[in-house]
Amino acid sequence: MLGAVVALGPKRARETIYEGSAGGRIMQWGYGNQFLKQNPLFGIGYQRWLDYSDQVAHNSFVTCYGELGLFGYSFWFSLLWLVLRSVYKIVRLEPLDRGTRRLAIGLFAALVGFYASAFFLTRTYNPFLYLMLGLGIGLIRYVDRQPYCPAGYLDITNRNIGQSVLMAVASIPAIWVVVRLYWAAGGGG
Repeated sequence: MLGAVVALGPKRARETIYEGSAGGRIMQWGYGNQFLKQNPLFGIGYQRWLDYSDQVAHNSFVTCYGELGLFGYSFWFSLLWLVLRSVYKIVRLEPLDRGTRRLAIGLFAALVGFYASAFFLTRTYNPFLYLMLGLGIGLIRYVDRQPYCPAGYLDITNRNIGQSVLMAVASIPAIWVVVRLYWAAGGGG
């Protein structure tokens, strides 16, 4: 069936990863790495990507660290991670009423889906992201006040914050490796 889609489907189905938008995306990710290298602490500035490139990065993480530098990216990434982590802890909490569990599961799935798509789309400052994060924070505060929630269960510790900053910083070379592997495989020309 896959062969039929490739043979008879649209031209886009016959393209390799080195053609079309994939190459442009990876090139933009490389630009983001250069922006960070040139301006490591504060980046090139909020929503200034298109001042330096003719195309968006198609990656919210790269856009964030390119525009906001390590300082802003660490805050942004930590916010995303800590809300996701806390909502996941709510999903696993026993006992939890049915309605709250369903809300937590739905919100967790929405956040995971949004984060996954954010790796291939520029949605760094999308209001929907911040609406979901706000819903997550509201849910966290609600559950934290319930008698069935153990004291301190949803607290965010200095260790959690340190881990999230470390994850943010570690994600940058991980993206850099993807760019390098792409270019080494012949994607750069």
